[in-house]
Amino acid sequence: MPQARFDLRTIAPVDTLKYLKPLHAEPVTQERCLPGTRMDILRDLFTSLACPNAKRNILWLRGSAGSGKSTILNTLAHYFVQLRRLGALISWDRNNPDNSEPHRAIHTIAQQLALFHPLFACELDMWMKQWPRVAEYSLDLQFQYLLQEPLTALAATHNSGPIVIILDALDECGTSESRRQLLNTLSAGLAKLPNVFRLLIASRDEPDIHDALSRLNPLSYDVIVGDESTSLDITLLFQTRLANNNDAHLNRRLQPDWPGADVIQRLVTLSGGLFIWASTTIRFIESGPREARLKTILGASEHGPSHAKLDNLYRVALIHSFDSYISNELEYAHSVIGAIVVARVQLTDQQLSALLGLEVDVVQDVLSRLQPLLQGGRGQPARFLHASFIEFLCDPERCQDARWHVNTPVHHLDLASHCLQVMKQDLKFNICGVETSYRRNNEIEGIQERVARTITPVLMYASQYWADHLESGSTPEADLHPFVDVVNNFFTHRFLYWIEVFSLKEQMSMIPPILRKMINWAKVCLAFLIHSSNT
Repeated sequence: MPQARFDLRTIAPVDTLKYLKPLHAEPVTQERCLPGTRMDILRDLFTSLACPNAKRNILWLRGSAGSGKSTILNTLAHYFVQLRRLGALISWDRNNPDNSEPHRAIHTIAQQLALFHPLFACELDMWMKQWPRVAEYSLDLQFQYLLQEPLTALAATHNSGPIVIILDALDECGTSESRRQLLNTLSAGLAKLPNVFRLLIASRDEPDIHDALSRLNPLSYDVIVGDESTSLDITLLFQTRLANNNDAHLNRRLQPDWPGADVIQRLVTLSGGLFIWASTTIRFIESGPREARLKTILGASEHGPSHAKLDNLYRVALIHSFDSYISNELEYAHSVIGAIVVARVQLTDQQLSALLGLEVDVVQDVLSRLQPLLQGGRGQPARFLHASFIEFLCDPERCQDARWHVNTPVHHLDLASHCLQVMKQDLKFNICGVETSYRRNNEIEGIQERVARTITPVLMYASQYWADHLESGSTPEADLHPFVDVVNNFFTHRFLYWIEVFSLKEQMSMIPPILRKMINWAKVCLAFLIHSSNT
């Protein structure tokens, strides 16, 4: 039965939801399972989530990197959206640190549930009026007042079937240390939720997650890699995307039956049961001369564990995509790749260009060559498709090539330097040209248009994350001397202009955490300088 439509602005004020500061919600348009594949696991999960009388309401989908967990969850989310049963969906992303923060998880679930059901929104608004600073309390109290109490009220009147909450890539939520309190809160709180709510959690079987979820006695499912069913599904994926594409074959003068059943079977064997290997291979072949790229892939070894095959594929994709680059162009590519890895939010080609001081066509060419491994492009935020590629780049033993290895502290300091340069160039007195200081910002006509025009996304990024990158790049091996004078110059000449940016953006609460990071960096820097002077 369709739910009635409500105007949430009359139930939960926009400011109430805005105050929660949720994670960026991934749209339910991500890559889904190919029709006819993963049928067994999809059927089992759907049945357990949709059954009104299920004895257990917490499900845990376990699987290794590249096994296709997120694709399975995206497919299920699509089903439950159509059934009007998807209450909330969080997908953590290690590639986007701003979207992997554990302390904002409960905020995000609450915000999405408020948009899902007006009664929850009404209850949430009531509790937030009683506890106006609840979003700053401990995670246990947040869980109680932002989720447990409103959900209990909703369950008392809801009779339209189970409501599904999906938590994807829990292993990419912070680190084992930073997510400890969240796991403790979830392991204690989820058991108290009414049975009408079904929780589906997907992750690698990390020790801390295993310990926390085991307390809940979840219904566990494993995504098997390398069994007969998986091989058949990967075969179907290659047949659909490569073989059954006659128009593409004719345009490229390929034989109608290209690449042939034997070649597809070799590709399936090379995949080692990893869907991420298969999908990355397809994107790599599709993004260039197909016959030549297929030969390159088939030249890879069929021996070794699955992660070694994946690493080899990543090396092949990088070397082949940039084989025409000369040394300085490879340095530009490395700079762009490193920035995408360590950037605190996803940046577009234009933003990467402005931040790194590179011509935009240079950045666009790098991004276009990374398409088999990348999502985004011209005008769209760029992100690598899978966490395993980030892990490959950041591990010198796996990457084995200094041209591509991303030493994260080095790239953090590189971005810190660029951020300080952007602020030196763009921060100025009365940046929006306000005629008088005797009026509040919201009383100035057209102030939002002025702010949008003068405080660019790149300037805002630099203003928000310069200290974060400085702190993250500070290691005993790093040369911090060049930053001392630059930071001192910033505080001497542009500090007040910097504060004005946050005032105009109505984000003054961001300033204290940024200054704390700067102080942490200053302590490390001071200790380093003292040590250097004594040796």
